[in-house]
Parts: sequence; structure tokens; C-alpha cells
Amino acid sequence: LTGINAIMYFAEAFSRLFSGMPLLRSHTPLFTLSLLAAVNVAGAMPLTFLIDRFGRRKLLTRGAVGMAVCWAVESIVSFVLNQEERAAQSPNAAASLLDSLLPGAVAASSRMLAEEGALAPLGAPPPHTALLPMQAVFFYMLLLIIAVFSLTWGGVVWVTTCELVPARWHAVGTAIAVATNWLSNLAVANAVAYTSDIPFSSTLISAVFCLCCIAAAISTHWWVPETKLLSLENIESA
Repeated sequence: LTGINAIMYFAEAFSRLFSGMPLLRSHTPLFTLSLLAAVNVAGAMPLTFLIDRFGRRKLLTRGAVGMAVCWAVESIVSFVLNQEERAAQSPNAAASLLDSLLPGAVAASSRMLAEEGALAPLGAPPPHTALLPMQAVFFYMLLLIIAVFSLTWGGVVWVTTCELVPARWHAVGTAIAVATNWLSNLAVANAVAYTSDIPFSSTLISAVFCLCCIAAAISTHWWVPETKLLSLENIESA
């Protein structure tokens, strides 16, 4: 519910909000996916040294807060970008209506002039160079969410799950935790897929994940015991 799977599964859908960036304009969506995956892998490597230095609960809490802030920024930025996208698309409806009302010859002449450059294509959105900084913010916030997740929740959750389940119930408890994780993954993937066509879907999705991360930070801070440097025999007393 932190939103990491939505980013990795639907990165191509998100990419329409930052496709105008010079860094990504000349590359295929595969390049964007590869870049996101590289950040995910690179962010997980330092966790080996951080997990016993800072502790499980501190990493989980701070990671959730960091992702919540990033998702809040994403929600605001995507709202602005979606507004501009709708404003750019609104002339196209008027263009289609005008084309249907004009006689065929006049409409054909208008299109011919447009192709020759004498007339700007009706409804063509101007290049929104002023939005490039907003697109860059949206893209780099996605990278930051992935990096924060990899440094915190990506690995700490699995360690904490194994440590907190009592030994006599270890197999059953771990299986339930893993099954719950993947069922949540399934629910998130389907929810994002079904809401991708509604207006301002990226804004709504970002806001929901922001609230989920806030809830995760609060629940982790109050209910997850710290098991740093504790042996498995002493964890139950933590």
C-alpha cells in the first residue's frame, strides 16, 4: 500500500505526465522502466548496513513519512499537469465539431493549408515548455519514492515479519503475512488499472497512497516493537 507496485507496474501510464522531459523524450518507455528498476536495486544495497545501525522501527517510520511527503507532492504536481492536459485537449472537441459543420471542400482546404504550414492545425496544443519543471518534479519524485522504499520498507518488512512471529507459529504467521502482502499487491494493481481512465486518476492515486503511507507511519511507530541487535530468543520480550 506504499504505492511502489503501482509505479513499477504502471510506469508507462505515469510516463505521459513527464514524457516532455529532454532526458526521456528521445528514449523508449523501456528506458524509463530500466531507470526505475536500477534505482530500486541500487537503493536496496545500503540497507544491509543500515538495518542494525538505525533499527527496524525507525527505518519503517521514517520511510513511510518520506514516501507520504513524496506522494503529497506528486498529487499536487499531477493535478497541475492534468489541468494543463485537459486544457490542451479541449480545443480538439471544438475542432471536430467545426470540421463536421464545414462543407467537405472547405474542411479539406483547411487541412491542406495546415499541412503546408500556412495555417496552424486547429486544436494543436502549443508546446508547454513552462511545464517542463513540473514534469521533472513529478519524475524525480517517483525516483525518490522508489529509493526511499528500497532503503526502508523494501527489505525491512521481510526481516521484521520473520522476527516478530513467535517460533511456534513462525511458519503459519510468515505464510499469512506473505499472503496478505501479495493479496494487497493484487488489490492495488487492479484498483490502479480500473481507475486509470477517470479524470485526474494520477492525482487521486497519489493522494490515496499518501494517506496509506501516513497510516503506515503511525501504526509502525506505535505498534511495531524495536528488535535491533536482539537475538531471536529475546525478541518476544521487546
